[in-house]
Amino acid sequence: MTSASVPVFVIVGGGASGTLLALHLRNANVQARIIILDPAEKPALGLAYSTSCPQHLLNVRNCSMSAFPEDPDHFLRWLRETVDVGAAPHNFSPRMIFGQYLRHCWHDAEPEHWQVRATDCYREDGQWHLDLDDGRVLLADVVILAQGNFDPAALRNVEPRAQAEGVYEHNAWQQVLYDETGAEMSVVLAGTGLTAVDVVVKLRESGHRGKITALSRHGWPPQAHLSQSTPCVPPIVDAQMLLTAVGCLKAFKKAVRGGMPWRTAVDSLRCVSNRIWLSMPVVERQRFRRHLQRRWDIARHRIAPEVAALLESEIREGRLVFARGHVHSVGLQGKCAEVTVGTSEGMKVLQADRVVNCTGPHRDYLKVGSPLLKNMLERGDLRQSVLGGGLECLEDGALTDVRGDTHGDIFAIGPMRIGTLFESVAIPEIRDQAAALAGLLAKRAA
Repeated sequence: MTSASVPVFVIVGGGASGTLLALHLRNANVQARIIILDPAEKPALGLAYSTSCPQHLLNVRNCSMSAFPEDPDHFLRWLRETVDVGAAPHNFSPRMIFGQYLRHCWHDAEPEHWQVRATDCYREDGQWHLDLDDGRVLLADVVILAQGNFDPAALRNVEPRAQAEGVYEHNAWQQVLYDETGAEMSVVLAGTGLTAVDVVVKLRESGHRGKITALSRHGWPPQAHLSQSTPCVPPIVDAQMLLTAVGCLKAFKKAVRGGMPWRTAVDSLRCVSNRIWLSMPVVERQRFRRHLQRRWDIARHRIAPEVAALLESEIREGRLVFARGHVHSVGLQGKCAEVTVGTSEGMKVLQADRVVNCTGPHRDYLKVGSPLLKNMLERGDLRQSVLGGGLECLEDGALTDVRGDTHGDIFAIGPMRIGTLFESVAIPEIRDQAAALAGLLAKRAA
């Protein structure tokens, strides 16, 4: 122990995952010193909930956003007491409002906030040593990685001048993108998922009226939630069955052919998807990732009806296009981007005033620009998943080293478990992980 009586638990990352874990540690009356390392001046918000755009809505209904699995109305009560007395359980609140809720959770948790970055973490004499970017070394008995999502992978073949001139934007969350994109400028988005939707919404909120073209391999936009929630039904597959990727697809098609709405079929799997995933052989999980993951993401991670209505209006008016194709290169022609796009009919060239990388978070932790993760991976203290990104861990988040061993004193939570789990990025899953991990650590500290 770092102290004769009080262990030190260090959470690396102060976004939603770190905040919810600290809250549950406090709620479980864990007798430990809880330190969160995060360089943000205002922690708890992370990337998703730091938006100031009121049209950026949650993708999950109010009734499912509680910080506590045993108290599903906690967020709704806070919402009605603090923001809107008439807030409806099945509506979708602005993400900035949920950010305020997370700040409320942070204040209840009362962790120590060290406004620094960890650059390395290594074991010596039975303890974890964390090198900090201010030169200090912090000793910990337990370390939890809660760093959330990272910026997307760099697009290939981007002319450096295009980025230097602000014509290409690698980070869709930079305010300068919206400040410097003129009302009539044309925009190309590399990606058609949730990040692309956020950019469209933010651009329009900022007064932009120009044409937006969103590109991806299939050109599929996210699907929408219905205005009312779908009924709860038993899972369409048995979590105890040994399934294949094809078997999952057949079970889904059978349920839909039998009259079950596809949203209901998808949602029925929410409570068993991780157990099904972990029961599948690795080769089948790899097959699912290659052939079905994108289809699942579109059906599973749906957008609020109000956001879908905005997109439909934009498409109908011809101001927004979702198209098939991948960005092969981005050059600079004068003050505009020359975007070479690979399509089924060969290469095509688009002219645009702005190009934005909306390809989603990078999962190769050797390349995300984190010295902490790079050092730990290269030394073998962590191991990346064979499924194409994320960290390898046990179901409870205990991290695996390069030898396949777990030590029970270093964990991951939230998106950092996506290398092992199937569902690990939404608040309902993260709060369940936080509660379970807090219970496990409470026993350790007792």
